[in-house]
Amino acid sequence: MKKLMAILLISATIAVLILSGCGEDKTDIATEFLAAGHIEQAIEILDQEIKDNPRNAKAYYTRGMIAVAKRDRDATVSKYFNSAILLDEDYRDIIFESVFSYIDSSIEQQNLSAIDDITEMALNFAPDKREKAGEMLFAKVESSLKLNPIENRDMVDVLRYV
Repeated sequence: MKKLMAILLISATIAVLILSGCGEDKTDIATEFLAAGHIEQAIEILDQEIKDNPRNAKAYYTRGMIAVAKRDRDATVSKYFNSAILLDEDYRDIIFESVFSYIDSSIEQQNLSAIDDITEMALNFAPDKREKAGEMLFAKVESSLKLNPIENRDMVDVLRYV
């Protein structure tokens, strides 16, 4: 019951902020919802923020990261990330680092297809980072091979990015 009241209170506070149009960046509120596991509410807030403030690069970036987490590796991800980069070129490096961070779980699961997809996506937004991507992949795969040398033999295929 207390949890329900807390959620209702948070929802009411956010509704008041949104309806009042206080001009604040709602991206931080959406990030709090994400941290609490309320993805759909975060999406709603971000979509509204993008509509109200189409020059908010952080909102586009955050919405793009949700799309990546939901495995929307298509035009949706590109739309949000390209918008963030258009508004603020600094997001090119931020997106590369953020997207590339998803690769760890794929290496642990030896999911070569996901590793390819993530690496390709990261490089689409920062093509000048190919060498850095290769170094990062090499270090992660090498670490994985040291932990489980027999189980991870197929991971050597990932090293083609180096």
